[in-house]
Amino acid sequence: MLSINYVREFVKENEKNIIDQKVNTYPIDEENFLKWINNHSEKYKPKASMFRANTTHINFSQFTETLCKLCAEIRSIKDVYKNIVLLIPNMIKKSNFWISLYMFHYLNDVITHVCYKIEGASILKEKTLIIIPDDCSYSGTQIISHFSVKTPHHILFAIPYISKEAKERIEREILQEEKILFCESTIEFKKWGDLWPIYFDHKLADEISTYQLAYAIGKDIFYEDFKSDPGFKYEPMSLIKGCNLPEVLLRDNKMNIYEFYTDDILKVVGVDEMCPPPFYKKIEYTFRGKPLDHIIELAEK
Repeated sequence: MLSINYVREFVKENEKNIIDQKVNTYPIDEENFLKWINNHSEKYKPKASMFRANTTHINFSQFTETLCKLCAEIRSIKDVYKNIVLLIPNMIKKSNFWISLYMFHYLNDVITHVCYKIEGASILKEKTLIIIPDDCSYSGTQIISHFSVKTPHHILFAIPYISKEAKERIEREILQEEKILFCESTIEFKKWGDLWPIYFDHKLADEISTYQLAYAIGKDIFYEDFKSDPGFKYEPMSLIKGCNLPEVLLRDNKMNIYEFYTDDILKVVGVDEMCPPPFYKKIEYTFRGKPLDHIIELAEK
């Protein structure tokens, strides 16, 4: 367990970075997207157009509005439980860490305990709800990793945006006695092709989840049977307005874009150069004026 008083003090100290963030908006660049579509052969232009039609951009206001609705839902059921536990993951540069603190800010009078692992709530015997926050779930793999042990308590997945596949996987693979809950305000999004064509003002997920390299540098995508358009004419561009092409690609025009796979662009370009920029990775958290590197530093003494 973490000390809830320490967590309150910590969140209050870092409130400006957690709550008062000014995040730019990064809508779809319609002009570049049209160029990208026209760079395809005639056979693949309709498929490229369908990719655009299925791409969803979630601006920061939309995202935080949905997140606040989730908090309101949790507040509405607080009297059903004796204990309400918030899970705050230990990795402080991840989006789910920032989301956890954001939710704590709005629910600090409702939350009775805080832990960084589910098993931390095992000492609680009364009716208990464990809240597992995240900003988005694509495949469900990451959020399922929290479940290394069983728990008799109810689990609420507080995720503003979730794919149908992730929701089904969570329900299918967490074979435990506890009741699994999802917030009604959670917005479900659909898969298109092999991935999920969605991005946020605060985050462009990697190519395990979304079409990162298409959005970031204009790479072609796989349309079916892991095949792209053989007649596609590559033109370096970002499909997101307000995002410039990473400078390393402009400096080295001989770089073979098609050698990039999954997270390789992060190794070449650097995570800080990805756009939309993940602001939460740059937050320097402090506790009593000193840098905080791990949430376990707030553990009960």
